[in-house]
Amino acid sequence: GCGLTGSNERYVFINNNGSAKRIAVTIGQRYDEIVEVVSNDLKEGDQLIVLGQDKLVDGTKLNIVNKAQ
Repeated sequence: GCGLTGSNERYVFINNNGSAKRIAVTIGQRYDEIVEVVSNDLKEGDQLIVLGQDKLVDGTKLNIVNKAQ
């Protein structure tokens, strides 16, 4: 899981001009495998980091790998 043990804080990382930016989020509705993530700091089009986020801290330089569709 994300966050500290015993803490309700959850967070995600987004791509902020090539650096990781940590965003605190609230977990909303769950639909099977899909979880709604709610944050005032997230906006449409933000690039969420979904691989390797366990090694990130705020400000880490990112190595962006674009997978071909």
